[in-house]
Amino acid sequence: MSAATTVESDRDDWVARFVAIAKRMRMATPDMDPNRPRGSRRELPADERTATEELGAILLPLRANLTQPQIEQLLCDDDPDVRLAAATTLGAKNGELRRSAIKSAMHGLSMAEVLSNRSRARSKTPARPRVDDLDADDLLARWFGACERKALADRFLNWGTIVADRKVCDQRLREVVEAQEVLRARGLSERVAPFMDSRNSRARMSAALICVTRDERKAIATLESVRATGGLRERGEARLLLVQLGKNPM
Repeated sequence: MSAATTVESDRDDWVARFVAIAKRMRMATPDMDPNRPRGSRRELPADERTATEELGAILLPLRANLTQPQIEQLLCDDDPDVRLAAATTLGAKNGELRRSAIKSAMHGLSMAEVLSNRSRARSKTPARPRVDDLDADDLLARWFGACERKALADRFLNWGTIVADRKVCDQRLREVVEAQEVLRARGLSERVAPFMDSRNSRARMSAALICVTRDERKAIATLESVRATGGLRERGEARLLLVQLGKNPM
């Protein structure tokens, strides 16, 4: 066996060892569950604690022996526990894959789905007529489409740490607000009201703002619902809106 073959075999052994430990650590499902109450933590079972300690003991030689292509393969592994462990411990240089692996574990999606959604979220908004020139039906469709794009960007982009992603999210918000203000100015709250029950948290929040003078009780209840169950960014925005409306949520 040549020296090169021996090195490659050793690296394959490191990969197999990492995969076995990562699966026992079970990082993805319980710890990244988006439905887990905020601030709560579960106590790790003995085997998961042992696996975590085992990985810590071999982490430096593991990083020294694995190549970046091998690490990228682990980031794209079919098992979310392996993907998340690789993303958080191996020092991957491919930031896009590393961040996507974390998102995939958070949302219970495959890497292909996450990468596709990140690409869609960053896609440039096509040139279209001004919102002021749209009839009521087209304006409503423009507004809801903007809400969908904003929700997609907030969910899949790293707006807290990546400047370019934050700019995309800010642009998506401007598109929502632009249509939102025209809907409000035209007095179309009756058309918008059903969207306070939408599955899209961004649409619910925007609809509540449009309808707050028409049905304050429903609008406030909608914002409280978004604050409790929406995405990370949506929860923060809903809380701020409730404060601005004088509701001072706990």
